[in-house]
Amino acid sequence: MSCLIRSSHATCRTRARASDVNDHGHRVKDMTLHADTDRTVRPEDLAEDDIRNLRLTFRLIRRGTYLLASAAVAATLLAACDGGTSKRSAPPPRISPPMSLGGAARSAPARMRAGILFVSRGIAVDGIAADPHHLVWETGPFEDESTPTVLHQRPLAGGPTRTLATAVVPNLGVASTSSWVVYAVARGTTSSLMAVHHDGSGAHRIATGLVAPLAQRGALVAWAEERAGTQRVVVGDLDANRTWVAAAMPRCVRGRCYRIDAVTLSDSGVVFDRGAIGPQPSLVVRRAFTAAQPVSVRLDGDPQPYLVGSSSGAAYRWAGHGWYLWDFGQTAPRPATDIAATETAIAYERGRWLLLAGDRCRPGLVAQGGGRPPHTVVPAATLDGLVDHESDVCFEQDGLALAGTRILTTWALVPRHTAAEHSDEGLLGVALSGAAR
Repeated sequence: MSCLIRSSHATCRTRARASDVNDHGHRVKDMTLHADTDRTVRPEDLAEDDIRNLRLTFRLIRRGTYLLASAAVAATLLAACDGGTSKRSAPPPRISPPMSLGGAARSAPARMRAGILFVSRGIAVDGIAADPHHLVWETGPFEDESTPTVLHQRPLAGGPTRTLATAVVPNLGVASTSSWVVYAVARGTTSSLMAVHHDGSGAHRIATGLVAPLAQRGALVAWAEERAGTQRVVVGDLDANRTWVAAAMPRCVRGRCYRIDAVTLSDSGVVFDRGAIGPQPSLVVRRAFTAAQPVSVRLDGDPQPYLVGSSSGAAYRWAGHGWYLWDFGQTAPRPATDIAATETAIAYERGRWLLLAGDRCRPGLVAQGGGRPPHTVVPAATLDGLVDHESDVCFEQDGLALAGTRILTTWALVPRHTAAEHSDEGLLGVALSGAAR
């Protein structure tokens, strides 16, 4: 599995311009970093150059790396960029008015032991999720594309594992609520978001044209979709049968385009990025559940901003500048002071960074920051104990989910020869539960 890793440093000398609208639609003064209202009536803010090389379509994965997307997702993105123009006569896309969703974002406790949940041999474990009664996860290939992709579920109280779906798209994520399991499938060039009851009944499509991995917080699920040249970011409360369109905008205007690589949910709203395809700034965009419009911050010189999940708002790494936090209720982003620009975060939860730390080949997962001592969530020794200490095996962190006070992660333990031979011989897929403190 090859990937492009981008490093950055911690200096920040750029002073950007500010918008005059905050999360609640009120006018604000100048700020240190540029926060700009991302409204669909201002297409010049959304513009991008045409795609010249159709192979340069990437999907965001954790740790700030990019991989070539699955064929279905790539085809959806590339088809939407053809021409890169929009008609002035087209009506602006519509977004939903503010909605009270904060209560549904609260995570219910899921009772499970800390430690290794299960180990799969010769197969990778990717997406993982839990609700108060179920653990769900997706398996598939790491290198061997002949391996089938499967959505699994088992009761937290104990019992047999059942298959909920096959031919899923694991790199687009999975979510589990009290009533539904949400996952992605692909048919032809289109990726769709599906929902199915925990007993396997009621499977139905809830979105088409998926362009980024889904996100979950509590009972809420968020996703990004693209149809007919319009990108939408949607938040669904499936248990309550509510849907909220947080943002809608043309992907391409006047030959210039954006792509959406990541969507995250916080306690108070939704966040997503708009990666620049061309020389203009990328955007990190957020909308509070109570806000009338989205607002955004421009990131100059970074075509692939790295956005991670945050309980409080936006957490992202800006190439050449380091990590930033943009909490809901704060007018402007601020540089993060408790993480180095070169450190690899996978989330920011309750004032603590979740970092891959230790040996570069065999890292563990550590929580740090918030004025408290670092806490080891996944010891590297736990993973190391699953493999021969003399063997040449590296650890690849894949899935992440929050379940009450538990942090769920999935890992691929990959022998170097396996990756070099593009096979999954000797591969171990591991799911673990760690304590959040």
